[in-house]
Amino acid sequence: SDGLMSEDDDSSRKQAVQGYELTQTDRGLREWRLAGATASYREVDSVVVLAAVEVTFFDLDEPSTVLTGDSGEIFESSGLMRVWGDVEVETTDGRHLSTQELVWSEDEGTFESDCFVVLTIRDSLSTSVLSGTGARLDTRLGPSEEGVDILESFSAVYSGEIPE
Repeated sequence: SDGLMSEDDDSSRKQAVQGYELTQTDRGLREWRLAGATASYREVDSVVVLAAVEVTFFDLDEPSTVLTGDSGEIFESSGLMRVWGDVEVETTDGRHLSTQELVWSEDEGTFESDCFVVLTIRDSLSTSVLSGTGARLDTRLGPSEEGVDILESFSAVYSGEIPE
């Protein structure tokens, strides 16, 4: 019976659910919605661990950006979320980011990555591809307050018509 007790103790420290969803609103308008195929809560460090992560960001209650990744962790103490494994971020205005790991800070309203990133910006006339190692962007994949920071091995490729 000792074995059963220890198994019960383990399960009480880590709770798992299928189909996790959390929505943040402000004055009745959605700010973001987080979904995961599965979620488990580690009491020891107050971290929610997610599989198949999807975060939708809203602008005036309309979806503006979608972040997806294989896995994620939400750190309740700091409000940071780390997403890793084929991370993709897509905005409704034609911006796309791909990387292997991304940290979202709700307080700062920023995405940060220390990994290799590819940012593609499309409009009706052109496509710009910015790539390099390490980036800091806002949740619309535009400049954070400090600007678009790509830290190392930066390259930019522009294709399309040159505006006059």
